Amino acid sequence: MTAPVTASERDPQHPGGDHRGSPRRPLSGVRAAVAAGHTNTQIARRLGLSEGTVRTHLENIYGRLHVSSRTAAVNRAFPDQTAV
Repeated sequence: MTAPVTASERDPQHPGGDHRGSPRRPLSGVRAAVAAGHTNTQIARRLGLSEGTVRTHLENIYGRLHVSSRTAAVNRAFPDQTAV
């Protein structure tokens, strides 16, 4: 069982994890959190989503980017920010 999410852990742009009416918001939040190095558990807690939902969003992101890994997705989504 996971601990409740505190206000400081929640993404301020998505209070309460309410994403109704904006299906791309969770994907962009997940994408940015992955790029920041957060785990699926951390992403789920910050965005108010279940870990399964985060996993599904990641699979969708991988498909859209035509990649099969977290690292490849970050490199493809943020090509200007990759370390040399």
